[in-house]
Amino acid sequence: IPAGNQLTLTVPVTFLPAIAGSNQIWMAAAGASSDSGWMQEGSWTVTAAPNITSAISVSPCCGHGGTQQFDFRYADTSGADKIQTLYAWFTPAFSGTNRAGTCMVYYDATHDQWNLLGDDGVTWLPAGIGTSDTLQNAQCALTGGRVAMIKDNYLTLRFTLKFKASFDGARQIWMYAADAAGNSGWQQRGNWSVEDQEVITIAGMS
Repeated sequence: IPAGNQLTLTVPVTFLPAIAGSNQIWMAAAGASSDSGWMQEGSWTVTAAPNITSAISVSPCCGHGGTQQFDFRYADTSGADKIQTLYAWFTPAFSGTNRAGTCMVYYDATHDQWNLLGDDGVTWLPAGIGTSDTLQNAQCALTGGRVAMIKDNYLTLRFTLKFKASFDGARQIWMYAADAAGNSGWQQRGNWSVEDQEVITIAGMS
């Protein structure tokens, strides 16, 4: 904005986390025959944006059946590679203390380790790292072919669950993720009705 012998520049700036902290402000101007040279005219402290770890969604979020492939999507504003632990939980109702008799998958992203919670709600049943071992308890089986996929700030867990007949009924789907700085908290992202898969046979005609 010109005003007499002065020119004012108004520039909106969004700072990235890489320069968080105290920064100097330097200015320079040049005309046809001379320039001002660089001069420090101020300082500015860039506040780092808070890190946010999120449990975003599950697909499909709702439905019914005995066997289903699910995609659980998580995110971290510092990068998906910063996420350390991820959980996917099928349960009749949320409980902060009792998880026995439910179907909970735990993925340790740091070590690429898949786990299924045991029937007692305390003991984890681990898969061999880099293997396609099937893990199962009395409620469900976590089959092979599972994968963790990272793109930008997003991490998706894709796996197939085979629910046991003893786990029939309406189930809530809960998600949780954590990195070194914080966590998403438990978030309900869907509902699933566990049902025995119907088998239809056609008898031959005589």
